[in-house]
Amino acid sequence: MTKKMIKPYLLLSVIAFVMCLMGSFNVVGQADNNEQNEDAIAGSLEVKTIIPENQRDKTKTYFDLLMSAGTEQVIQVELKNTSQKEDIVAVIQINDATTNNNGTVEYTKSEKRDSTLKVGISDLVRTDSEVVIPANQTKTLFIQITMPTEKLDGVLLGGIVISEEKQRALNEKKSTGTTVINKFAYTIGLLLTENEKEAEAKLKLTTVTIGKVNYRKFIKANIQNTQPVIIKDMMIEAKIYLKEGKEIFFTQTSENINMAPNSNFDYLISMEKNEFPAGNYILEVKAKNGEKEWTMEKEFTIVEKENKKLNETTNQLEATSSRKLIFYIVLLLFILWSINWKNRNRRKK
Repeated sequence: MTKKMIKPYLLLSVIAFVMCLMGSFNVVGQADNNEQNEDAIAGSLEVKTIIPENQRDKTKTYFDLLMSAGTEQVIQVELKNTSQKEDIVAVIQINDATTNNNGTVEYTKSEKRDSTLKVGISDLVRTDSEVVIPANQTKTLFIQITMPTEKLDGVLLGGIVISEEKQRALNEKKSTGTTVINKFAYTIGLLLTENEKEAEAKLKLTTVTIGKVNYRKFIKANIQNTQPVIIKDMMIEAKIYLKEGKEIFFTQTSENINMAPNSNFDYLISMEKNEFPAGNYILEVKAKNGEKEWTMEKEFTIVEKENKKLNETTNQLEATSSRKLIFYIVLLLFILWSINWKNRNRRKK
């Protein structure tokens, strides 16, 4: 085997090595992408909103409704099964809008409601939990809205989440008691207001703690939007001071933060690249949204015992990753040695 012939083997070995690394360290991301691709191909459900007369902006395909206190209204969504052979089941959830730790508004079901949200979309909206749609047919989903009798300044925000299940999968779930994961879903925003008056946004820094997210250490600054108003495109600058001397210890800036009305999220400050010794600190958070600015401050303490425990867990994760990396390097070297050994034997022959 000549040197020119060896090169393709070396290239294949390197490619195999890189693929092993990707498979080892990015399994979750790959699985998520594959599920999304399968959904796009396999989904038979199509959803269309029927926009009513009291829609504030008729160019929008989500519901943005102006209603009066104590009134009721039925809105409609068309559900179409594009499959020519198989019935499907549309599974419906009504969820309140929340803010995730990335600073993004989302409509997944939350187990814990924000303390400032007294009445949410999920309290006011009722509809069927399941609708069977025969093959190649369309059905209308009727959604009942009942506004609270108390005056509402600001907005209520939630989502109508409609996911698809195959009829046979649903029958199997009911007969065996197993859980079927809904892979294909639509989310329709539902925004309710009683007047055009916008509530004044107010932010609150509720707690500052340290902890782990996805096995990584963070300082978690819980920021709460206490008012029924959507906050868009917010910039946050966090500064951490040593309590003694007011010396700036760390700074972090984030942009394009959005918050749902009456919601909270943990603004995450990474502790990975900076060593935070045990001691007393002050966190100052400045948030800006256009002309509106908020400044919040709170003291927090990093306890030596807690910090050490978090470091040990993080070190264990890093050690595991290092062992995997060493394994694949050894594997690559073995492959290259095997190719070289075979090449030498063939030359001798």
